[in-house]
Amino acid sequence: MALLTTLQQACPAIAVNVSRSGCRLRAGVIPAIGEELMISIDRVRTFGTVRWIANDHFGIEFDQPLSLDEIRSLRIHVALDRGVRPGLRATMEDWTLSRAR
Repeated sequence: MALLTTLQQACPAIAVNVSRSGCRLRAGVIPAIGEELMISIDRVRTFGTVRWIANDHFGIEFDQPLSLDEIRSLRIHVALDRGVRPGLRATMEDWTLSRAR
């Protein structure tokens, strides 16, 4: 579960996908395109701007790219939210990042 905080409100969201430069979220209450916000997922807190909206999904571009440690932590969190075991998710990431043999 993610928490989005804008100047006007705080609302829960579910992180669907995350990268170093941004994330895709799903929520019942969606901030407007261009709105700046703080996003908190697990122990990671960062600032970003809403860049696109499609139905109940929207994309946030982070102000600063996330570190590799932050990405690993968030991807495990996203996988748990989607029902994928962390070990399997880590294996998939190793394969994607060419660290697997």
